[in-house]
Amino acid sequence: EKADLDRYKAIAFVNCHILTPEKRELINGLKKDKTCIFMGGYGYADGKTLDIENVNATLGMNMAKTDAKELIASDESCEIPGGYRPLFCVEDDAAEVIATFDNGKTAVAKKGNTVYCALPYFTKATAKEVLKSAGVHFWTDSGEPVNVGFGYAALNCQRAGERSFFLKNGKEITVKTENFETVVIDLATGEIV
Repeated sequence: EKADLDRYKAIAFVNCHILTPEKRELINGLKKDKTCIFMGGYGYADGKTLDIENVNATLGMNMAKTDAKELIASDESCEIPGGYRPLFCVEDDAAEVIATFDNGKTAVAKKGNTVYCALPYFTKATAKEVLKSAGVHFWTDSGEPVNVGFGYAALNCQRAGERSFFLKNGKEITVKTENFETVVIDLATGEIV
C-alpha cells in the first residue's frame, strides 16, 4: 500500500510465507490489471495456522504438496535444496503449465494474471516467458541487470562483449564492453553517456 505500482506490469512476491487475510485481499486486488508472480510457499501461514488452503486462497489455484527433487524447465533443470520444504505443486487443470518437477507435477504455472513458481527463483527461459506474457519491456537481450530511472538506464554488464539494448521507442543500440562495467544510456536519445 506504500508503493506506487502504477508503472509496473508485473510484481513478484518472493518467500512471503506469512500472509494475513487483510494482506491477501490487498494483494489479490493487484491481479486485476497486473501479473502477480508468487514464488515459494506463498501465504502458507496466516499468522495462526499452516495450511495449504491458505495458499489456494491466495493463488486462486488448486495446490498440493510434493516431494520432488528437481525442477525441469525448457532451458535447464535445477536440483531443489533438501531443506526447501514444504514444496508445493499446482494441480489445477485450468492453469497453463510452464515448468515441471522430475516427478511430473507442475512447478511453474499461470492462471489468468497469476503465476506461481514453487521455488524463490526462475531459470532464465522461464523468467523470460513469464515476463513476456505480462507485457514487460525487455531492455537487453543479454539478461543482465538494468536499473532505470530519471531518464537514464544503467546496464550492468557481467561479461565483456557485445549485446543489444532496446529503447521503448523501438530503437536498438549495440553496447560493447571490454570488461565488467556499467554502461549508462540516455533513454531519450539512446546516447551512451
